[in-house]
Amino acid sequence: MLNKILSLLAASPAFREAFDAPEKGVLALYDMAEGQRAFYAAALAQHTDRPVLLLAPSADAAMRAADDCAAWLGGGAALLPAPEIHFTRGVASQENAFQRLSVLQRARGGAVKVLCAPADALLTRMLPPEKYAALSVRLQVGGRMDPGELIARLVKMGYERVDMVEGKGQCALRGAIVDAFSPAEAGATRIEFFDDEVDSIRAFDPISQRSLDKMNEAVFYPAVEWLVDPENAPAMRAMIRAQAGRLPASPLAPDLPPLPDDDADAAAPAAEETKTPLFRVHDTGVSRLLQDADQLEAGMQPPTLSLWAGALDLPCAWLWEYLDHPIILLDEPERIRIRCDDRVSGFQEDFKLALERQEAVPEQGMLLRTWEDAAAALTDCAVVTMQD
Repeated sequence: MLNKILSLLAASPAFREAFDAPEKGVLALYDMAEGQRAFYAAALAQHTDRPVLLLAPSADAAMRAADDCAAWLGGGAALLPAPEIHFTRGVASQENAFQRLSVLQRARGGAVKVLCAPADALLTRMLPPEKYAALSVRLQVGGRMDPGELIARLVKMGYERVDMVEGKGQCALRGAIVDAFSPAEAGATRIEFFDDEVDSIRAFDPISQRSLDKMNEAVFYPAVEWLVDPENAPAMRAMIRAQAGRLPASPLAPDLPPLPDDDADAAAPAAEETKTPLFRVHDTGVSRLLQDADQLEAGMQPPTLSLWAGALDLPCAWLWEYLDHPIILLDEPERIRIRCDDRVSGFQEDFKLALERQEAVPEQGMLLRTWEDAAAALTDCAVVTMQD
């Protein structure tokens, strides 16, 4: 259907002008209703045979665009949610991160023709895609790798080692069998070894733990979005410990209410009850910061390591670098700018509270880029703006 419509439109000079996207620079399109923009994104990807990154002014608009593009293309479109940022460690969920990893791997592999995302997804500091690919592990039946070495590599890629794999991002070693569930894949994988030779590779059901279909090869990708290279890990953990060590001993203690003079002994237990939770908040915050450094020293990749992106001057990629020579569509660029500015402002408010709770350090304030940073980088890309 889409190809038939494109063939009918091809004779129009306006079509050629609108669909011959520049290699570099900006093309502005006006008087486009929201429903037309998803069609244009799908048609542009089909006509140019290039991937399209559609940035929408809201999460709902990005979801609608992804659904519409998938309908036009018969699949081949995906929604990439913006990452969730939680400095309170117990609040964070891995589902958002796992969904992003799965979509990004499909996009990097060329399976996504139109990638739709809310505008604030543009502000994330991301692992360069070439490093992401270099860290992956590929195994084939008949190949060789020690099972212990495979587990060690998976742990360094952010996998959680467990006794039994039940969910994404986990790995387990049971004798000569390695189970692992890559977040970028739809199912879990079981590798059976004979000494250091890969004897068989099978998919398996994490619920029943039963082996399923045989496979010729398996690829395991990192289980976290942001990793630190082994050569940079010492500098990262030293920075974390240095910053945590500079936190004041108890910033909340001066705010404690004074004890009454007339019955100090009777009030002492109540004062202790008031003071203990305040000190516990501080101690827990610092210990969680230091836990990231301890895990790095043990050769692990903490799941919260993405909170330190930007803390060191390490290479970080833009979202569009995960696509091969993409065309970037900005759906209502002024609304995109406003959403990005609001996201940065909201992050700064959350970050300020995290600093007060001793759950963050000042260096983590560089976690997000700004819209101005993104606009400057976009000058090297092919950009199309769409607006009423």
